Amino acid sequence: MNTNCCERRDEKQKSNTIDYLRATAIILVVIQHAMSYGKAYFGAGSAGYAHFITIINFVNVPLFFMIAGYLCHSQDVLKYYKKKFFQIFIPFLVFTSLKFVCNLFFEQFSHSSNVGIEFLTAYVFGDYYWFSYALLLMCLIAPLLWKLKNKVVLIGVFLLLVFFNIANGFLRFISQGGPFQIFSVIIYGTWFLLGYVLRQLNAQNLLNIKPVKHITLLISITASFLVIFLSIKGMFIAFLSKFIVSVSISYILLYIFSSMHFKIPLLNYISNYSYQIFLLDSFVKVVLFMIASKLVTISTPIIILLAILNILISMIISFIVHKIKYAKTLLGLS
Repeated sequence: MNTNCCERRDEKQKSNTIDYLRATAIILVVIQHAMSYGKAYFGAGSAGYAHFITIINFVNVPLFFMIAGYLCHSQDVLKYYKKKFFQIFIPFLVFTSLKFVCNLFFEQFSHSSNVGIEFLTAYVFGDYYWFSYALLLMCLIAPLLWKLKNKVVLIGVFLLLVFFNIANGFLRFISQGGPFQIFSVIIYGTWFLLGYVLRQLNAQNLLNIKPVKHITLLISITASFLVIFLSIKGMFIAFLSKFIVSVSISYILLYIFSSMHFKIPLLNYISNYSYQIFLLDSFVKVVLFMIASKLVTISTPIIILLAILNILISMIISFIVHKIKYAKTLLGLS
């Protein structure tokens, strides 16, 4: 039997699964942003609208950080830092600067008249693209994780972070944000570290054990429905509910994608340009809503349609820029 062929097929399936998870995460991010924008500026939304936004928020960004942690592995530190500088920080600076100018001069982009406060918001606190600062800081800290060879110690660090954030849900030591998004790192670092721990424990091998795979699916479905219900009723701690739901739904998605025997090339493309779609989102979204508001009444179906168009347009822009020698560096595509 040709075992190499089987191994290559398994690796390809694993790669596609990660691509599909990442694509799902960015699709949910864009939908959440569109729904929030539609509610804030056009009064869109029904009784369950806000709850749906909350549920999406439980999953999208945590899934991104889990994937980032899972893919993080020991390597040459200087080369790793250089790669992350060009992949994350350069496009962050480019798009933050563009949005900084837009926010000062165009009301549709959340007009501001105070240059000093806007500068602090944009560059010191990184509120425009908080995800970028948080992810970059996690990547800078990652080499410290590589030194933790003892898996028991690694799990202990992860559990300490979980317990801190659960306690923070009660006592409010910190809230998301802070200079350079340091508090966001503490909160969302839980998911980054979870992804890293799962990789170190070879948790993907559990998918090869069918009873474990199916039982975990049932537990995940039950946990997600129960916690979502309790959260809507206000009977669950915010962080804990977000953690349980994000992990449960992420596993459900993992189960589905890892069981698929066909490819979805569109999701591969969306995954490849997921960070660029995230950066372009705020610009494409505003333009699409401006055009749509002059043609139709902004409703929930229209908002979802605009979110899908946003993803496709941003993906096409990224694909075109990727072909341009110097411009691709500005989008982190070099």
